[in-house]
Amino acid sequence: MVPHSLPLETIEFTLDFLRDDFKALAKCSLVCRALLPTCRTHLYGHVSLSHEINNNKTVETSQTKRFFQLVDVNPAILVYIRDLTLDYGQSIFQNPPIDARDAGIAWDYVLRGRFSSLRALTLCSVTMSGLRDLTMVVTEALPELESLSFSAVQVLDGPTTYGVPLSVLSPWRPEDWVSRGRAARSKLRAFGVVDVYIDIAELSSLVSLLEEYPQLDSLDIRPQLPHANEFPGDPRLIISAFAPRLRHFGVLVYDITDDGVVLEENRERLEGVLSNLPHCGSLRSLCVHYSCFGFCLSTMMSGQQVLTGSTPQLDPFFLDKLCDALSSHPQPFPHFEELTIALHNPLNWIRDWNDAFDRLAGVLVGGRSTGNAPVAEGATLYPKFRRLEICASVSGLVRLMYGNKSVEDALAAGIQMAPHMIPLETIEHTLHFLRDDLRTLAKCSLVCRALLPTCRTHLYRDISLTHQVVNYKTVETSRTELFFQIVDADPSILLYARTLTLDYGQDLFQSPAEGAREAGRAWKYVLRRCFPSLRSLTICYLTTSGLSDLTAAITHFLPELESLSFRDLQVLEGPTDFGAPLFVNAPWSTGEWVARGGPARSNLRAFSLVDLYNEVAGSELSELVSLLGHYPQLDSIDIRPQMPRPDDLTSDPRHLIAEFAPRLRHFGFLVGDITGDGAVSAEDRERMESILAALPRCRSLRSLCVHYSCLGYYLCTMMAITPTLMPGERSRPALPPQLSPFFLDAFCEVLSSTPAPFPLLEELVIVLHNPLTWLRNWADALDRLAGLLIGDWAPGDGMVAERATRFPRFRRLEICASTISAMVRLMYDDNGLEDARMQIREVKEGFLRPILERFKEAGIEVDVKVT
Repeated sequence: MVPHSLPLETIEFTLDFLRDDFKALAKCSLVCRALLPTCRTHLYGHVSLSHEINNNKTVETSQTKRFFQLVDVNPAILVYIRDLTLDYGQSIFQNPPIDARDAGIAWDYVLRGRFSSLRALTLCSVTMSGLRDLTMVVTEALPELESLSFSAVQVLDGPTTYGVPLSVLSPWRPEDWVSRGRAARSKLRAFGVVDVYIDIAELSSLVSLLEEYPQLDSLDIRPQLPHANEFPGDPRLIISAFAPRLRHFGVLVYDITDDGVVLEENRERLEGVLSNLPHCGSLRSLCVHYSCFGFCLSTMMSGQQVLTGSTPQLDPFFLDKLCDALSSHPQPFPHFEELTIALHNPLNWIRDWNDAFDRLAGVLVGGRSTGNAPVAEGATLYPKFRRLEICASVSGLVRLMYGNKSVEDALAAGIQMAPHMIPLETIEHTLHFLRDDLRTLAKCSLVCRALLPTCRTHLYRDISLTHQVVNYKTVETSRTELFFQIVDADPSILLYARTLTLDYGQDLFQSPAEGAREAGRAWKYVLRRCFPSLRSLTICYLTTSGLSDLTAAITHFLPELESLSFRDLQVLEGPTDFGAPLFVNAPWSTGEWVARGGPARSNLRAFSLVDLYNEVAGSELSELVSLLGHYPQLDSIDIRPQMPRPDDLTSDPRHLIAEFAPRLRHFGFLVGDITGDGAVSAEDRERMESILAALPRCRSLRSLCVHYSCLGYYLCTMMAITPTLMPGERSRPALPPQLSPFFLDAFCEVLSSTPAPFPLLEELVIVLHNPLTWLRNWADALDRLAGLLIGDWAPGDGMVAERATRFPRFRRLEICASTISAMVRLMYDDNGLEDARMQIREVKEGFLRPILERFKEAGIEVDVKVT
């Protein structure tokens, strides 16, 4: 039933989160034929076909053979491959004599254009010849290819029987191919020649060919071992050819010979290359490789310990010159976003680079203050800069010379140096991406004391302290007790708590006799101001009294609090020993506190009183509304009972509108016009129209949450039609009642009034306290609502929604059936709940579908759900 219950786009979006879980995707692909394309997109989006050396011949691995067996059975999977890597597994220092046919089936498929959707191709670990001709043939066979890379390749002069030559018989010369405009038809945007051993003339002819590709704007051309006397593919020549269009550029520079001597000629070339970089005015990302690879290799081969003991120290000349280029005027790269510095030497060779790295940080992100912690000011040179990567690219040779143990030492040396090399702001920004991975953050907090504040900010930002009812007493759960044990050991963690939820876990339909002391330690910590950074407090599932006094006490003890919410409360008249009354022994009354200007010192901006099971007199709630009127910054209010009393709507939204209209940015309220027996109450309809008509006074409204309730009628209906079920028998509900769309029509009248009532409206939530299946007569009213919020749709081949001029900022609509799940489960157990879900699916596929599609066409986020 899943494909019929949710839009296919929603299911596909959910499957996208499994992109790295191939086993789960393989299982999902067997569920339904409609899911097959999405699953295959991730399963075969990136394919790596590897080879191995066997008896001096390159042969396909067993995994590659299985892949082509699968292709023989179902060739359609080739359509989903967008990124292909051909790894021939050869050492470029060896020359096994093998035949050209060992290029394998994959290369044959490339030449025949079988990978029709391929966008990126990488050839690695291979010896070949004719790199220019190979590039030309690949882009001819795959005109849609956007990225072509060669990695760990040795290019020899002329035809060769070494390695896998990937030879091709071209029917035309490169000059003829270019003159016919074949390069202009290619969509190649990125080209890389990385860790390549290549002849100068061959690389020069390759660069000449690349100039003919009009869309090419990303280049990374660099050898692994540059010659001391001549630099193949001088970056200055590449910059002069591609500068105006380059968005990414990878370049290699060096100034040290194999014996560790600084060569002035190389330094002059290094300065020339870096000084030419500002010609690339469109550059978004830059990858600079600094190589003393030959010196590192000779040092290791001579037996000198590189990773421990005495280590060479490099001069930061290269980094100083890079800073000169980045700080040149006028602004060299106005769109610059990312910088990668790859060092072909161990990180512990650059301990003298601290000042140079500090200067680099100043150029990229601005200066730092001299307070308790470094604070980066926004840089004016590079306002779009977002990422810095520093990499030591020697692990392959270290493993070759010393084995895995020295690789671990290299990584350890990098970790030790990292805090001194990378600005703390960059590390903290990286940790922000782990904010939802609490286990990883806990481990990161143990790495370095400097990382502790950032890790704790995310670990303890949102705290929920739960309680449970045991033997008619509310006690803390084991998890809450464990939290306070941590607090006892280190009270400073309370500084990081910004959102606190106190859940007392009580059944509001029971009244266990228990004392006020059972409010627990959490409440005492609130009164003692132990949460100095707290910005949001939620108290839920308890029975209490004195709501206005409680609100005044909380905002007095927590003046920085911005949001206060009460959910699922039962408020009784007078003092009570039921629940956890959270008593406060204040030396003053609420009236005295208000007279002394207490609310004016509070930062309270949002107040919510939701799902209130209300037994209090109207005066109690009126006192609360009167108190809230004294908070000058309060601009978000949501006050509504769960089951409003038909004779007296104690939280009448008209009173709230009259008090807060000019400053309200969010408003939530409840209306209703149906009595418990299903009759329409003329008095309630009159009140509803009056409330809706008063809404346009809230001109600053950004979001609106309207609750329409006939919950009493729905409860009576369920109780009246509950059948006696045999074991294993499922319920068969009677034909559902149909509600009049009077509420929605009246609301549309408000939205269509002149002038536009809410010019800043961004979000609308309509919560219905009844099943969605009761709304089949609302189709025309919902269609009218869509017309008001997003405009009319144009006739033609498809539905095209024009943006509304009345609500230009509107972005999200939510339609929710509230409390239905709990009520259905209460009446019918899980069988009845499944029936309710089936009805929701029918509604979404039925009369709601055209409206949902219409909002989707307009780019509006729509959420239809049951809570």
